[in-house]
Amino acid sequence: MVTRILLLTLALATLVGVTAVSAQQRQITGRVTSGATNEPVAGVAASVTGTAFAAVTNAEGRYAIAAPAGAVTLVFRRIGFKRKEVPVPAGDASADVQLEQDIFNLEAVVVTGQQTGISARTRRPRPRS
Repeated sequence: MVTRILLLTLALATLVGVTAVSAQQRQITGRVTSGATNEPVAGVAASVTGTAFAAVTNAEGRYAIAAPAGAVTLVFRRIGFKRKEVPVPAGDASADVQLEQDIFNLEAVVVTGQQTGISARTRRPRPRS
């Protein structure tokens, strides 16, 4: 009987801990645009520094990312644009960002490939003696 009460107490404590952790999160939304054209930028990777939280912008440049309750720093990255870090205070739930184009960094992208050869052989039956 004591063991059951102990296990039940442990299970309830675990559930309360999970609820408390999920309550300490918030969602940050925003829009990413090009600094040169003010057009939305799709495919931008947004992440919260020091966590595993990440998101990617949609066709309208909009994103929604989970973040801890306190002040955080969002990092935005996309090929052809300069990386940008944006601090988001604890009370804010949105952050709009303008990315500057980085045409010089495009040369740093290298795509490599390797070709492999495949050969097929046919076995000829051995002549019977």
